[in-house]
Amino acid sequence: MPSPRVTFFDDVQVVPQYEQLRSTLLQEDYARHLTKPLAFWTLPTDRRLPLILINRTLGELLQIPFDELCRTPSIGEKKIQSLLTLLGRAVNTKADDIPDSSLPLKVNASSTLFLEDNDTLTDSTYVSEIQWQKWQTIIQDKGLANEKLGRLCPTLGELTRVIWNCTLGEYCTKTLAEMRDIRTHGEKRVTAILRVFHCVCSIVSKLENSKHLVTRLAPKNIAHVEAWSMSTLSKRGRPSKADIEANYILPLLAQLRVDATEHLCRLAENRIGLHEEVTSIRQAARALGLARARIYQLLNEINDILMVRWPNGRLITSLLRNKFLYEARERQLNDPEFAQFHAAAELFFPWGRREDAGDDYFYQFMNMSEELANGFEDESSPLDEGSLVAPQQTGRDAWDTDTGSEDRVNLPAR
Repeated sequence: MPSPRVTFFDDVQVVPQYEQLRSTLLQEDYARHLTKPLAFWTLPTDRRLPLILINRTLGELLQIPFDELCRTPSIGEKKIQSLLTLLGRAVNTKADDIPDSSLPLKVNASSTLFLEDNDTLTDSTYVSEIQWQKWQTIIQDKGLANEKLGRLCPTLGELTRVIWNCTLGEYCTKTLAEMRDIRTHGEKRVTAILRVFHCVCSIVSKLENSKHLVTRLAPKNIAHVEAWSMSTLSKRGRPSKADIEANYILPLLAQLRVDATEHLCRLAENRIGLHEEVTSIRQAARALGLARARIYQLLNEINDILMVRWPNGRLITSLLRNKFLYEARERQLNDPEFAQFHAAAELFFPWGRREDAGDDYFYQFMNMSEELANGFEDESSPLDEGSLVAPQQTGRDAWDTDTGSEDRVNLPAR
């Protein structure tokens, strides 16, 4: 009586299935496939893989008779089924989708090698190495390698703070296996990174390359604020309070709601005085049941979020501030019409906090306020080095409405 093993390998369905896959892969259209190892079509979720065959190329495997494969040590019924599954994935892969370099592969559980652009990526195991290399190629071809993960992610809540400023290009040189080998990159972090790549590539992959135009991506709310800011800077006159609130303050608060917690958003609204009087640090600490030092930390988190989402925000906000001073010919810090703007500018991009050494560039603009307010009437006295000294009253305490001296806490420069 034949053994169950022999009976399976002589099955009228298994042998024809293998022969059909083999004949298809040996066609000229699949010549590129034959240079890739069988591991190219494996998934991390695959079980009972024929490991003894996994590093052989398809070209080598297809030259081995099926009965000889069946007699290979450690190859049984379930591993032959896995082999047929991998060959099926190879047949369903287009030659144009196979990158030049050979890499191990992961594929979608539905046996398709690629996610659709409108699919939601919820698990990194649904992304294949072929898909990952395709995304890497798109990012590099579209000139997006220097864009930061934190700027383009759906929400900063999905990304760990330490990778907010990591560029897409830093991951374009790594395979998925290499990314997972990074000590701090677990499945949750890898999934968040892949979600950013998927989101970006689903947009830019539909755009044709142009000789005179480039692709520029930005968060929706930030793009609105920046467009309004540049339009305001390019023309004479001052916008109304309602215009500033609708096109500067509210979009930035909307972006904050995307990236921050609810109590952080409420703190921002209260500090700006959006719905009521401006809340002081002391009042905010009492309302939230936190120490004032913790309130300052939360305010710094607001700045961190906006600096990642809008890297040019501090410079553009400084230019807006100085434009309004120049247009008014007087200090608008006491102008009720623009008090809310100055409070918002100090909240989102505080002058008294240094993010890095490069901030010295931005600090030049805030110190031009007096000259701008006077309309540069004294043209014979150009700015000297002394005029670039930061004003004494800077930092978040400048907008604290409490009169108590204990609330006047200057944040140290970092």
